[in-house]
Amino acid sequence: MGEQVVTERIQRKLEEANATVQQHLAGIQDHVNFTMQERLNRSLMVCQDKFEAAKLQKMKTDATQELESCVNRSIDDSIRALPYVVQQMKSTLNIN
Repeated sequence: MGEQVVTERIQRKLEEANATVQQHLAGIQDHVNFTMQERLNRSLMVCQDKFEAAKLQKMKTDATQELESCVNRSIDDSIRALPYVVQQMKSTLNIN
């Protein structure tokens, strides 16, 4: 067998392996994206509920500022959680 043929076979096997890995990782990535998005959505809904309650009570004139602050905290909390999610994924996949 020629060197060219062996090289092509190796290349095909590498491409097949890469495609398989990408398929499996896509499922994990979708799950992580969904989980993080769901967490952020719930957090933002709480902010929205607080905003609506403050508007109904008409006791707080700075309801919009509180909404913005709540949204910023929610986003910051989600960003701070990312390293833990990555560590959990690495642990699950046995990646150092």
